[in-house]
Amino acid sequence: MEPHPTLDAPDNPLHLIVSLMNTGDVALKLLRDPHTVLDPFPAQKFAITSTTGRPPAFIGGTGKYVPEAVVRANKDDAFLLFPPGSYVNIKYDLTIAYNFSDAGDGPYTVYPANLFQHLNADGALVTIAANITHASHRIRLSGPPTVTPPPPPGTCPAPQSQTRSRLQKRINFHCCTFTQQAQLADAAAAAQILADAAHMYLLDMLAHQLQPSATPRYRAWFGPFSPAHHGLILTHFRNLAEHKFTSFTYDCTCRHPTMSAYVHGMSPAHYGIIYICPAFWYSNLVGTDSQAGTLIHESSHFAAVAGTHDVTLGQNASLELALRDPRLAIMNADNHEYFAENRNPELP
Repeated sequence: MEPHPTLDAPDNPLHLIVSLMNTGDVALKLLRDPHTVLDPFPAQKFAITSTTGRPPAFIGGTGKYVPEAVVRANKDDAFLLFPPGSYVNIKYDLTIAYNFSDAGDGPYTVYPANLFQHLNADGALVTIAANITHASHRIRLSGPPTVTPPPPPGTCPAPQSQTRSRLQKRINFHCCTFTQQAQLADAAAAAQILADAAHMYLLDMLAHQLQPSATPRYRAWFGPFSPAHHGLILTHFRNLAEHKFTSFTYDCTCRHPTMSAYVHGMSPAHYGIIYICPAFWYSNLVGTDSQAGTLIHESSHFAAVAGTHDVTLGQNASLELALRDPRLAIMNADNHEYFAENRNPELP
């Protein structure tokens, strides 16, 4: 894996060409995860540092993607078939996801994300860490700052979808059909119930001074109990409960085939807008990876709510993250979602 930065002109977007090569002797079937360079979605795929101490701000999207659901669907375009010895060159525009305006002129060091998921012959997902030929690549920007604005919304499916909902007094929709509006109103109501219940559960842990052994649900998703971690999670779910799901705007223009939803969580101008993608409509109202849980996942990304990240994706990976590194689990959106959904009767 090797990044090759190219700068066309001072006022043009900054492009990277990432070369990925299978140097092994086994054919790979890689997920086109939107959080990797295999998919064009503007997620946080690069770590960018600057000698000036002002790295570019991330302005891209953070979204709900369920690897296990993609495997079950088993659609060819959701994977990259990667025979031994083959390679791909992927062009990526950094300015879609990173704002260099405030960072200014100077040298930057770019580290591409190198974790991919391979579907092996047994049907199991295996995480593969790509070796990076050049651990980083230094680039220098000069001239006027360049920012590529987010792409415009897609075309509305029908004129009727432009209306404000009559189902809820405050909820807003953009480009959603009446049927989609009804489903989203139900999902917002269910998400509110889950967020309120999770908040009360965390308050009860304090009120009854529950010991870690009596809280397997908390331990499963956030690791061993500590007052500091519990306090942060309590704040997150208080915010999730108080920022009402019926106060958000739901935008149905997303056409990404394998994502459920996404937000621009770090952009104040995009606060409260949740973009709903096709996979959302195929999930259940409640339960694991549900519509209600997706709304909790996405709203937790908003900086004003919890500012969570997509450290890892999927239920099994989130359980492992809580065991391996609770400090990351308490800031992972899926861990928040699964804690709220809590569909496992063994986790009271």
